[in-house]
Amino acid sequence: MNKKLRIILIILVVLIIVGLKIVAMVWEKQQKPQVVEKAQQTPTCSIKYCEFPDGLIMRTEGTVSSKTPFKVFIRNLPQGVEKAYIQFSMESMDLGFNRFKLFPSENNPQEWRTNALLLPVCTIDDDRYDMDICLNDCNKAYRVRFRAR
Repeated sequence: MNKKLRIILIILVVLIIVGLKIVAMVWEKQQKPQVVEKAQQTPTCSIKYCEFPDGLIMRTEGTVSSKTPFKVFIRNLPQGVEKAYIQFSMESMDLGFNRFKLFPSENNPQEWRTNALLLPVCTIDDDRYDMDICLNDCNKAYRVRFRAR
C-alpha cells in the first residue's frame, strides 16, 4: 500500500505542475497585445520619430540601445486614455516580461513619457526590435520596428 500511495502522490504532483504550466502559458499569451501593424505604421516611421495615421506621435530622446538610457514620449493620445505602456519584442528571441509605464509629463500633460530605460539585452546578437505602444487594455497596439545600435 505504501508503494501505491507514493505512485499516486507522484502522479498528482506531475499533474499539478503540468496544470500550472498551462495556466502560466495562457496568462502570458493574454498579456501580449493584438498588434494592428500595417494599418498603424507609416513608411516614414523610425524609432526617433513616428506619426501614426490617427495622429498619435511617438518620439525618443537619447540613443536607443541596451547600453545607454533613453526616454520615450507620446503625444496626441485619444480621449479617455487612463494608462499607457510600451514593451519590446523580437521575432528571433523571447525578451521576457518588459513593460515600461508611460505617465503624463509634469511640464506638458498632453505628452506622456517613460522614465529613462534600457532596451532588453539580446543574447543572440540580433538588432531588430519591435516596440509596441499600448493604451488602456491594449486592444490595439501601435508598433514601431527598428534596429538598435
